[in-house]
Amino acid sequence: MPGVYVWFHDDQPVYVGEAKGKAGLRGRLSAHLAKRNDLSRSTLRASVAVAQLGVDRATARSRPSVMTEEQIEAVNAWLSTCDLGWIECGSGVEAHELEALLRAAWLPPLNRI
Repeated sequence: MPGVYVWFHDDQPVYVGEAKGKAGLRGRLSAHLAKRNDLSRSTLRASVAVAQLGVDRATARSRPSVMTEEQIEAVNAWLSTCDLGWIECGSGVEAHELEALLRAAWLPPLNRI
């Protein structure tokens, strides 16, 4: 199912993303919720590493991962303090348009990294 998801930290939207294609929301959210060392499959997790740990984007997104276990644990710990919401959409186009509207309205900080 295509849709848009929003991560909130301290009741503020910090990341807005869209999910489309075969995997839809379930597949995209599972990439963000994964606890493995590979941050390259999740823009959100990589953005948290950049914002919270001060690593550069190339390091956070590298494959194979060069992130330490402690760094990954810090990313996971920060994400565990967030709330997650989503809206199912009728199509990928609808999800894309809604994501663009929400990003423009809220300017979530992790989308700008």
